[in-house]
Amino acid sequence: QDYVPAWVHPWQTPARFIRGLRSQPVWSLADLEADGPSAAASIAAALEANFPRILEDFRRIRKRAIARTSYGPELIRQPKNWTKVLLYDGDVQGTPPPPNLPGEFYKPRELHEGLCRVFAQNTCDILRGLLPGLAYPELQYLQPDHEQVAFFRLTPGSRIQFHQASQNARLTLHLCLHGCGGKSRIQIGERSLRWQQGRVIAFDDSFLHRVRIDPRKDRWILHVMTAHPAIDTPDKLSRAVAEGRVWPG
Repeated sequence: QDYVPAWVHPWQTPARFIRGLRSQPVWSLADLEADGPSAAASIAAALEANFPRILEDFRRIRKRAIARTSYGPELIRQPKNWTKVLLYDGDVQGTPPPPNLPGEFYKPRELHEGLCRVFAQNTCDILRGLLPGLAYPELQYLQPDHEQVAFFRLTPGSRIQFHQASQNARLTLHLCLHGCGGKSRIQIGERSLRWQQGRVIAFDDSFLHRVRIDPRKDRWILHVMTAHPAIDTPDKLSRAVAEGRVWPG
């Protein structure tokens, strides 16, 4: 018998595909709430409502924090052009401590206490009760960094090649903080979008996506990866599995 791939969309081909989850490249607020309340909808609304407070954190980070290289040359020709200040890394073990806080290590399922205290108290306070992995420590992740929170910077003129997540059980939210206009774009599947300062873009990062940045200005975002709305609480996940609506492809 010939193997039939589980994928349902040519732009969405992650290594681990969970059937039964709604698949679309870009999500509006209405989409996030289409099947009832969701963590992603609550987070998106909170980020936009609290944009001035998050901007205060960003200004401290931009002025004082030491960013770490995000990803290597498999995605961007000059890796040092893509840097991050990582506040939360899910269940990942052994993440090196921030360069400017060398004695304070990351802990699984905890926001980084030192970075929250020194640079990003507002952001941490906003997300602490909303991110599913923090609200429900028993919620199972499909990969160690299933959920993540970071401030990302890309230098002027940067290009990130097409890439995708290894699984489709999460969504990514971008709140643009600086350098949001001009020629900067993100393409998710066939959709090409502009960032707008203070507004959230919600998308499924298991769809192939790529980025280009305007050559005149660096771009900063708050980057939040969170559980897919269909499985963002232990009850939702258990019910979906029990009813046969969600299973590995």
